[in-house]
Amino acid sequence: MDLQCEKSETHGPFEQVLVAVPAPQAHALLAPHAPSFAHPLAAVRMQPCIALMVELRARPSVPWDAAFVNQHPVLSWVARNASKPGRSADHECWVVHATAAWSSAHLEQDPASLVPPLLDAFAEVLGAPIDATHATAHRWRYAIPEAGSGAEAWFDATLGLGVAGDWCVGGRVEGALASGMQLGALTVRGGRAAD
Repeated sequence: MDLQCEKSETHGPFEQVLVAVPAPQAHALLAPHAPSFAHPLAAVRMQPCIALMVELRARPSVPWDAAFVNQHPVLSWVARNASKPGRSADHECWVVHATAAWSSAHLEQDPASLVPPLLDAFAEVLGAPIDATHATAHRWRYAIPEAGSGAEAWFDATLGLGVAGDWCVGGRVEGALASGMQLGALTVRGGRAAD
């Protein structure tokens, strides 16, 4: 199998090609060439998430390092990066995720314009004003799968073409790992054709 990029350059040949991108992007890329993938990839619906990375001057006085934010109109998750294994405690950095509904409503806005309302919502969750030294927002268009794809990974042994991602098994990094491991197992065993 050869691959052709946007600049019409051809790369290959390859025995197998494995793709790990969000389902809507995988569908656009693979469905014209692998009809066996068209239906399962088209069935996956994904919701957006606007994420904020913020560096604070000092650690907030909260007794936790991460929290699901339930029933908040703007935020769904906050986490202190320095509390994660292997992360530096030199900077007080937090990741803040907006809800899917809020993200959908603001998805096409300039990310810079979303920083102030996300900072306000974060201060509300912390219960105190925050002193941010830096903040940036990012649009994560395909962040949260509404439901898995029905399989941990998809592999068409005839084409030598496979696809995996967290969206196959319901999201999160654990889902991405499980999906990638399953796709690896399918390619080693010769796989099964996608349904």
